[in-house]
Amino acid sequence: MSSKEGYTWTQAESRAWFEKFSLTIFGIGFRRCHSDHYVFVRRTRFGIVVLAIYVDDILLTDIDSAGIVETTIYLKRHFVTKDMGRPKYFLGIEVAHLKHSILLSRRKYALDLVEKTSF
Repeated sequence: MSSKEGYTWTQAESRAWFEKFSLTIFGIGFRRCHSDHYVFVRRTRFGIVVLAIYVDDILLTDIDSAGIVETTIYLKRHFVTKDMGRPKYFLGIEVAHLKHSILLSRRKYALDLVEKTSF
């Protein structure tokens, strides 16, 4: 994990940060997903909030926008955060926001792969 200042975290520092982060979000009702320990789920009155972590990126999604707002405010009280808006890419997956849905695509990855392996 690296920071914007160019400092590279040691494995022990990364684990310590993740442990602190996990304990903090457990405080507002998130539970670790059984199939992926970097995904957390919180049930709300209106649905669920899903929080996924990859290195130093956090992706938040839910059915009820109030759940995201509440989680964002809570995270800002405990960590330095920056809202990057709606994602266009996450983990190499293109995210297209349609009127009533989200489309996930690996099209760009496939095109790049074909270009790299073409003769």
